[in-house]
Amino acid sequence: MSTIKKSKFGAEATKLLHMMIHSVYTKQGDYVAIRELISNASDACDKLRYTLQSNVQDASISSTEEEYEIIVKFDDKEGIVEISDNGIGMTAEEMEQNLGIVARSGTQRFVQEHSKEMVNSQIGQFGVGFYASFMISDEVTVTSTKFGSNETFIWKSDGVEEFTIEKSDETKTNGTIVRLKLKSDASVTLNEYKFIDIIKTYSEHIPFKIYYVSADQKTPVNSGIALWLRDKKSITEEEYHEFYKKLSYLPDSPMNTIHWIAEGGVEYKALIFIPSIKPLNLFDHERKAKGVKLYVKRVFIGDRELSIIPPYLRFLCGIIDTESLPLNINRESIQLDDGYAKISRAIVKKVLEEINKMVVEEEKSQKFWSLFGEIIKEGLCEQYMLESERNAILAISRFYTTKSPQKLVSLDEYIRNMQEGQNEIFYITGKNLEELMQNPQLELFKKKGIEVLLLNDVVDDFWTTVVSSYQGKDFQSVLNADISLEDKNNKQDETTKEHLESKADVQKLADHMKEILKERIKDVVISQKLEESPVCLSIPRGGMNSKMEKLLIEQGQLSKRSTKILEINQSHPLIDEMIIRLKRNEDIEKLNNMIEALFTSACLMQDEPIYTPHKFTKFLYEIMLDSMFK
Repeated sequence: MSTIKKSKFGAEATKLLHMMIHSVYTKQGDYVAIRELISNASDACDKLRYTLQSNVQDASISSTEEEYEIIVKFDDKEGIVEISDNGIGMTAEEMEQNLGIVARSGTQRFVQEHSKEMVNSQIGQFGVGFYASFMISDEVTVTSTKFGSNETFIWKSDGVEEFTIEKSDETKTNGTIVRLKLKSDASVTLNEYKFIDIIKTYSEHIPFKIYYVSADQKTPVNSGIALWLRDKKSITEEEYHEFYKKLSYLPDSPMNTIHWIAEGGVEYKALIFIPSIKPLNLFDHERKAKGVKLYVKRVFIGDRELSIIPPYLRFLCGIIDTESLPLNINRESIQLDDGYAKISRAIVKKVLEEINKMVVEEEKSQKFWSLFGEIIKEGLCEQYMLESERNAILAISRFYTTKSPQKLVSLDEYIRNMQEGQNEIFYITGKNLEELMQNPQLELFKKKGIEVLLLNDVVDDFWTTVVSSYQGKDFQSVLNADISLEDKNNKQDETTKEHLESKADVQKLADHMKEILKERIKDVVISQKLEESPVCLSIPRGGMNSKMEKLLIEQGQLSKRSTKILEINQSHPLIDEMIIRLKRNEDIEKLNNMIEALFTSACLMQDEPIYTPHKFTKFLYEIMLDSMFK
């Protein structure tokens, strides 16, 4: 065996090599080198296949009937990993160009020398990714024979300063063998089971068969078929369902399957499933979108650490495979690529469109929203979301209402059912539907037939502070104090002597109540909403509802609750009686106790803290005694 070339990497190249080994690929535990080398092997097979297909008329290039394959071996005793292919191979000159100079891309040059049609079918740029091998290896040996040649060359390096290229005395068939002598720590942590698992995880859908060879046994470790690359007309429902179960680890069949190919500015293929049951740990925010896996040119890139699917769609599972992203550079920085952001936006847009089509069916709508509605609404809380995306989420959102407490309705349906002159989408937040339906602040809305959204999920308290409108209609909480539902056409004459005296009497009571409750209340006002109840608590303009305040206090983001506005119903018998006693200056102590009791009851209704529970209970006992001995 004779040495053809012995070269140092050079100062700049050495620095770059050191950076690649110690900075770009930072997670040795991921054994990214194995993924990269299998990608390169697949690339070599792709090159040979293309060369043969594009030169079928060239008599100087002979065809091959040999099946393309990738062979992987692992000797845990000696600490040796070997990955070989029967692809196009390399000459000594190509070894120097592709392996001897860091970041030179053999694939890139190959693409430039061939037609543009080849650009989107090449994977694994041999160069930068190859140097991940030195993360886990003390020495890397590459043995390669170019297709159509009878010469075999060996490239060898420790990844520190130099490399050598030698001509082998043996003649091998076309292809490349990469042999890694593992570092001691890598040899200890890598075993046969883990090695095979890495190959299965990252290369399940490489389009060539991968075999693990051990003790003369040749075992296939991947299917060699990427389902999402096939024409969906050729895929049966059973095949989709089987793939879904393998991908999701769920026993159900998907509620919906979305399979499409995007072409144009960014190109990708997507196969997305909507489960029909809740995946495990759905409300674990660290889960992110683990169910959606990103592939670049059929090589697995990642799932958990990526966010190509936003957290509010984390119930999805599926595959995204693109030709438009670089494969050979750091997976941790792939999200900085502009193409990555474009693909993410396009996928989200498509998925929301398909969900919108699906929820037109009432049965699917009810099921989908009961499973994933609360998760979907998390997306509305994003302050910097595109308006088009937020509107798409609102379009698929479904709600129970005062007119439809058993059946979910869309916002578009709500708007169609609005009363003439109504310009707001009214809503109320609270603990559960039953309590919300009994809330006194809905009394006049019910009487006038004005529909109100019933929002009882925790997330509702957040998104309603971010989203202001939909389809030109403003969202308005019925808990706000400044809402008026007065009919201006039937408004009574407010200039009569009787009305003015009555209004003055009510205002005197309101002032007295404010004096008694002091700093516990922001104001006492005459209600425009109450019909049956004597009082209620409302939120001042720009204020925060009770659930939100309580949550922020528990998280230490708020020091104390804000004071609310007490609304009084001037038409209620209790209020009438209180006005009479105040005018006559009779039983003022009992009047004040009544004020305390009414305020406490209003706090209970709105889940506000009770300031004087002892006074409230004492007042209740007195009422019970009076009623028993009358």
